[in-house]
Amino acid sequence: MKKIFNIVIIVGIIIVALSAGYYFLFSLPSYNRQKLNIEANYNTQKLEMEKQKQGEEITLNKATLSEKNNTDNLDESTSNITSEAAKALAEEFIKNNLLTSGGTIKITEITTQYGLYKLRVDFANNVIESFMTKDGKIFFPQSLVMEKGNKPITGVGARDATRIADIQQIQTALEMYYNDSNTYPASVTSGLHISNASGTVIYMDIVPNNPNPNDGICDTNFEYEYKVLDSGRSYELNYCLGETSKSGSRVIRAGYNTASPMGIFKANHN
Repeated sequence: MKKIFNIVIIVGIIIVALSAGYYFLFSLPSYNRQKLNIEANYNTQKLEMEKQKQGEEITLNKATLSEKNNTDNLDESTSNITSEAAKALAEEFIKNNLLTSGGTIKITEITTQYGLYKLRVDFANNVIESFMTKDGKIFFPQSLVMEKGNKPITGVGARDATRIADIQQIQTALEMYYNDSNTYPASVTSGLHISNASGTVIYMDIVPNNPNPNDGICDTNFEYEYKVLDSGRSYELNYCLGETSKSGSRVIRAGYNTASPMGIFKANHN
């Protein structure tokens, strides 16, 4: 009986040994291989994801840089016009808005000064220095060198052109004032600025004086005259021209004229 028992124990030991051997020889290596494959696949996927993310970031950076370059080019190309375009624009504006009936003008030179286009305008045997912003949006028919004092503008036509431009600029400032305050200012004085009641918003830096000398039937001491009407809902702005002139397609006769919210003149009352 004891012998049989010993045989059973030995057989059991052999079976356990064979099972362990099978596990170490076959199961464990297969498990390790599967584990290594899973880890390798994970690392490969992770690496691909990182590459894809880097590629997307590079593409995004390139797109952002391209968009910035396009914006810079657009700003540069749209902010300024060429000198030839400025010349043509100024000639057209003068002919349509400032030129005395029957007169002719020619821009003989255009340079850059003070960050603006400087134009030499030959008009009625007179030379006028005018300026235009480089975007072509604002035109200054007449310039005055401040450190040398205000020199008289030569030629009746040149003075009338300046008067019309002055009145139009004052009207623009008045409309901006009205748009903010729902009323026109109580007074407008040459040499002072047009601002809101608190002085925090400036609509016109300096209200211009009427160019001297006065011409035609205009009184020698006449200056631009502003009068607010209808409790601030309207105004009159009086000026006087030496010769018949044009503003756009409309003819303004020589003598006393009155600008209003309706336009550069409402009646000639000389």
